[in-house]
This record gives sequence, C-alpha cells and structure tokens, in this order.
Amino acid sequence: DPHDNIVAGTAYLRWLHDRYGDAGFLAAYNAGPARYGEHLATGRPLPSETVSYVAHVRTLIENPASFPSGLAAKIVADWRAGSLFVGAKTASESFMPVAVSVSQRAVSPHPFPAEFFAARDGFRRPDFFVSRSAPEQDGDARTGVMKP
Repeated sequence: DPHDNIVAGTAYLRWLHDRYGDAGFLAAYNAGPARYGEHLATGRPLPSETVSYVAHVRTLIENPASFPSGLAAKIVADWRAGSLFVGAKTASESFMPVAVSVSQRAVSPHPFPAEFFAARDGFRRPDFFVSRSAPEQDGDARTGVMKP
C-alpha cells in the first residue's frame, strides 16, 4: 500500500534524524544505521557513494533554487481513448498531449517540510515500530510496542 509505505518511510527518517541529528541522518539512511554507527565509533570512512549522496541531498535542501523551476508538459494517456485489445487503435489516436503545470500538481520545490528539521528539544517522540508479539518493554503499557 503506497500510503503505508510513505508513512513507514517517514517514520524511519524521523527516527534516524532523532538518533543522529541533522549532521548524520542522511548518511545513516544511505549507508545504514549500523555502518554509520561504526563510522562514529571507529572513524572508519563512509563509502564514497554515501559521501556523494549526502553532499547532493544537502545541496538540494540548502539551495531550493537548484530544483527545476517547472515541470515539462507530458503526454498523458486518456483512459477513455484506450482499447481493451492490443492494436485496435494507433498510438496517435490513443494518446493526447495534456499540459501539466506545477500549480495543478501542487508540487513543492522543498523535499522536506520546515518542521522536519525542528530543533531537538529532548521531547520523547512516539515509537513507530509495532509488533503484536512483542513483550512489554520499559514499563510501556501499550501492547506490542518495540523500542528501536
């Protein structure tokens, strides 16, 4: 389910951010928390792919002007013009160009909302890792909550 995937991915990114802060969550996401933890503990260099990824994403976050200014027009297939059988119509009859603008799609040039990078205030955020078979931990009265 796309919605569940987005929610779980967002929760995972938030967990990484809470654990490693602004400076490390992108590296932990790309290299993995264990590999990034090893980097912090031993000083072992991160893979060059991770270093490049962090530099690229930070550039996008810090410089929103580096995003494309608008979306190009796309050819979008109208489902009503399609056929149930292959070859019944030619592509020129089945596809009609439709202009797609930024305002129609409501695409934000910012990959993360401003509150995503809120200051770390020591407030304990809710846990997002849930399992029905997990035992109660640390006096947590909620059934099946696993602490990361």
